[in-house]
Amino acid sequence: MQTAISILVFAMMLVVGSGLVTERQDLKMRTGKTAALVGAQLLLPLLVLLIGGLMGMAEPLLLALVVIALCPGGTVSNFYTHLAKGAVLLSVTLTTLSGLLFVALAILASLVLSPIDSALAFTATGQLLFFLLAPLLLGVAAARQYPAWAGKVRPYLEFAIGIGLIVVVAKLIIDHHGLARDWGVQMWLGCTLFTLGAMGLGKLTAVTAGLNRDESVAVVVEFPCRNLALATYLALILGLAQEVVLMTAICFCTQLPLLGAYVASKRRLIS
Repeated sequence: MQTAISILVFAMMLVVGSGLVTERQDLKMRTGKTAALVGAQLLLPLLVLLIGGLMGMAEPLLLALVVIALCPGGTVSNFYTHLAKGAVLLSVTLTTLSGLLFVALAILASLVLSPIDSALAFTATGQLLFFLLAPLLLGVAAARQYPAWAGKVRPYLEFAIGIGLIVVVAKLIIDHHGLARDWGVQMWLGCTLFTLGAMGLGKLTAVTAGLNRDESVAVVVEFPCRNLALATYLALILGLAQEVVLMTAICFCTQLPLLGAYVASKRRLIS
């Protein structure tokens, strides 16, 4: 299962990298973009605590959702932004910087707390380099060298990625069907409220920062899309593997139709 997830993440960033060749977006970091990053890190865990308090969510599930919210942005946000024809470079920038910030905080924690956090920081750094930057650069290089690849092969690769994600998530839910049966309603409702609330926070941040349409799409998508693979690793350290692994699958399932509808609406507006 871990191998399948790794391949999917690598393929996602390969597709995103190939799309960057045709982008003409400004890479200059502005205050609004920095605010989006800070807001994602600081507001999302507070949003989860608010949702958990209003729902009376079971403590293990609340903690699992907090772990997800604390993680940096995931590569799936870059993929969704690419499909929505948003500011892909901004999406990648936010994902990268949030990942680097997480690594920096993890390293700081390793100096203050315990050696196990050093392993966490090392793993996060390796994941960032291999599953984000490496395929991104490979996609850019391939699209520049073979332009036809981006136009002909990429749609088929996107379809394969979508099918692969559905299969992986279905397998995770089947493997943890007991937990899904016991806490399914709270999980689905909690993840749905988190996704909608995070998208709302992203939109509010984008409007406040005066971002344009493409940049706004990137921020709205970035807020709910957390690094679920890293959340699973954190779960192993905290001893919450079953709850968090299942919660990551539930989050993906709830975000797929919600973000899918958002992406479809944005594509329709510019078509």
